[in-house]
Amino acid sequence: MKQQYIYQFSAWLLTAFAFLFTACEQDLQFYDVNQKDGVYFNTLDEEAPDSLYASFGPEGGSVLDFSLPLQMLGTPKAGERPVQYRIDSERSTAVEGINFTIGEALMGKDEVQAQLPLTFMVQPGNEEDDTIYDLVLILEENEHFRPMMSDTLKVSFYGLVGQPDFWVDRVFGPYSPALLGKFFELFRAMENKVPTIYADIIRDYGYYIDVDNIDGDYIYPGEPFYKFYKKVFINYVFLDLYQHYQDNPTDGVSVPHPDTWDN
Repeated sequence: MKQQYIYQFSAWLLTAFAFLFTACEQDLQFYDVNQKDGVYFNTLDEEAPDSLYASFGPEGGSVLDFSLPLQMLGTPKAGERPVQYRIDSERSTAVEGINFTIGEALMGKDEVQAQLPLTFMVQPGNEEDDTIYDLVLILEENEHFRPMMSDTLKVSFYGLVGQPDFWVDRVFGPYSPALLGKFFELFRAMENKVPTIYADIIRDYGYYIDVDNIDGDYIYPGEPFYKFYKKVFINYVFLDLYQHYQDNPTDGVSVPHPDTWDN
C-alpha cells in the first residue's frame, strides 16, 4: 500500500511539472521579453480611441497647450527613449508653424507613460475663424518601440466657440470673442479675491457658468448668475470690465455700465 501511494504521488508530481512547463512555454510564446516594447496613443476613450478634440472653450485665447498621452506595453528601462511619429500630411488640414507646433515624445526613465507636447495657435486677426483644423499623427517603429493597437490619432482643433447661451447684450454688450475672453479673465481672478464665493458660483453654475438648472441651496433653477450673484459680479467683474474698455476703446466692443441694466 505504501509503495502504491509513492507511485501515485510520483505520477502526480510528474503531471504537475509537465503542466507548469507547458504553461511557462505558452507564456513565453505570448510575451517575448526580447522583443521591442510596444507603444500606442492612450486617449482613455473606448468609443473613439483614435480621435481627440481641442478648443479654447468660452474663454478664448490665441495659444493652447495640449499634451497627447502615450502608453507603453513592455518593460520600463533605465534610460530615456524617444517615441517616433510622423504627420500624415494628406489627411491633415492644420499647417505646422501656422496652426500648431509639436515637440518630441520621450519615454522617461522607469516610466510606462509619456506625453507628446502639442500647441495650437490662432493667428492675429483670425480670432473669429470657425474653421476646424485636423492633425493626423501616426506612430512609427524605431530602435526602442514598435507601434501597436491605437497607432494613429486625429486631433481636431477649433478656436472659436461662439456666443454662450448666458450672453445678454444689455448686460455684456454686443458679443465679441475678445470681450468674452476679458470677462472670463476678470471672473477667474475672483478665485484669489473671494475664493469662497467663487467656489459657490462654480458649484451652482459650473466652471464655465453655463449650467441652466442649478442645484445650490435656496436657488431657483434658471436664475442667471449675473442676477443671483448680482452684487458680487458687479463689484468684482462688470465694473472692472466697463472701466477696462473705457480706458482701452476697442472696435466692436461696447460694455454697458451696470447702472443701465434695468433701464
